[in-house]
Amino acid sequence: ITAFRVLAGQYNPVNGIGLANTSLAFFCNRLFALGESDLPPVPPFLTFFRFDSTGKKQRDVPVYSLTSPSFVHDFAITKRHAIFGEIQIVMRMNIMDLVLEGGSPVGADNRKTPRVGVIPRYAGDDSEMKWFEVPGFNIIHAINAWDENDGNTVVLIAPNVMSIEHTLERMDLFHALVEKVKIDLVTGIVTRHPISARNLDFAVINPAFLGRRSRYVYAAIGDPIPKISGVEAEEDDGYVVTYVHDEVAGESKFLVMDAKSPELEIVAAVRLPRRVPYGFHGLFVKESDINKL
Repeated sequence: ITAFRVLAGQYNPVNGIGLANTSLAFFCNRLFALGESDLPPVPPFLTFFRFDSTGKKQRDVPVYSLTSPSFVHDFAITKRHAIFGEIQIVMRMNIMDLVLEGGSPVGADNRKTPRVGVIPRYAGDDSEMKWFEVPGFNIIHAINAWDENDGNTVVLIAPNVMSIEHTLERMDLFHALVEKVKIDLVTGIVTRHPISARNLDFAVINPAFLGRRSRYVYAAIGDPIPKISGVEAEEDDGYVVTYVHDEVAGESKFLVMDAKSPELEIVAAVRLPRRVPYGFHGLFVKESDINKL
């Protein structure tokens, strides 16, 4: 199928082979479909860059202190910093091992100690990147982060994957515990506090609080992941929207829930003409923004 798509001119593999099936982003009046399954990892294994308010990409900041390829699926920002996780999911770089032993090029390395890297948002190079060891903290998704103590402390809220060795092959054993991680950038002291023991992931917040201290989060309850049995939340203004699929009835719906109600009361349910496949991340885009595309 891939070969026919190339021959049909649907895409040029030189520009990448990603499926753009992971998430969505609306930026500078453009809607982007994102993916990460693309060309093999080569040094530098992490490159940080930003866009200005006009949508112009600024220069790359390669992070050479990440010396081996780690699965970096997400990251967090505060008003002053960007925060990255180096976790125990790694790329197997020895081609001969892959040929002789077989298996996936992506796997878990339980001998590795996870780290959290913090770099100023407007850093010109990676000399200001600071890494902090956080044993057993495997972050795939970030929920939010913010600065405290006049920027000398960062706080990160994120689900910690407790059984990292099962993430790739036994999703029924996947369990993520939401933690609050506080890092003192001056002393290097890292403190951790569990927030919820439930299997929560794919969390979102009110986007107006991105990078700022926030109180509420909306998270999917894994039953098991990637199937979701509900949403755990607290009160907030607005609505929670999502797709659901009833496997018994074979019916898909689009749900609108009142974010202020204690039990996320369904205020609208739209039956869909066909199934929406189980996916990853979603994005709500206003009709007025869609009309700008």
